[in-house]
Amino acid sequence: MHDILALCASIFLGGLVQGLTGFGSVLVTLPLLSLAFELRTAIPLIALFAQCINLWLLVELRRHLSAARLGLLLLATVPGIPVGVWALKVFPEWVLSLLVGVMLLAFSLHSLLARPRPRTLGRGWTALAGFLAGILGGSTGANGPPIIVYAAMQPWTKDEAKSLMTGYFFFAGLAVISLHALSGLTTLLVLRYFVTGLPALAAGVFLGSSLYRRLGGTGYRTAVLLLLLVLGGFTVLRAVVL
Repeated sequence: MHDILALCASIFLGGLVQGLTGFGSVLVTLPLLSLAFELRTAIPLIALFAQCINLWLLVELRRHLSAARLGLLLLATVPGIPVGVWALKVFPEWVLSLLVGVMLLAFSLHSLLARPRPRTLGRGWTALAGFLAGILGGSTGANGPPIIVYAAMQPWTKDEAKSLMTGYFFFAGLAVISLHALSGLTTLLVLRYFVTGLPALAAGVFLGSSLYRRLGGTGYRTAVLLLLLVLGGFTVLRAVVL
């Protein structure tokens, strides 16, 4: 019973956060679910829930998604993955995580305090963001930060920024859940918990999306930067403690 309550509460919160900002469900659900479930169960379970959220949001925001921009990000990610795998062999994982966390903290604090004006970034920056995402995905398993920062720097509407992040995470997530299934991590137990948590997930995403629609562009950008600040702090803490 406690497992089910922990599952529903964490999945609801994860859906709420990602429904609001377009990312962050793993940041919320992994620490909570790891208290009640083994990581071999929690990680593939979270991946399935995250993919459901991404699909939901992608359908909602499909009219605002730039296919060309998303395609370039995904293509640039591929060559970055082996570089990340190489970096993981050369550098300790905690060093890489610490570097990512410090960069996130610096970017979010600078953006919140100095409030620089957003500027349009060209195709070169798009490719660089995808490449860096591949490096982080190959080295730490967290490919999101470069994509989130890239979207946050642009003078886009909130729908354009959120749709790009959602599209990227959806297609990257397809690879993740496929590997989990092929490796045998997506067990019947995982699927049973997945079905059990779907109503809580739907409630969280619905509430998060409703709050998102009430936010203006400035409010959305502030919410993203605050969540990036939390993500950066959590990443630094995990790197130092673990």
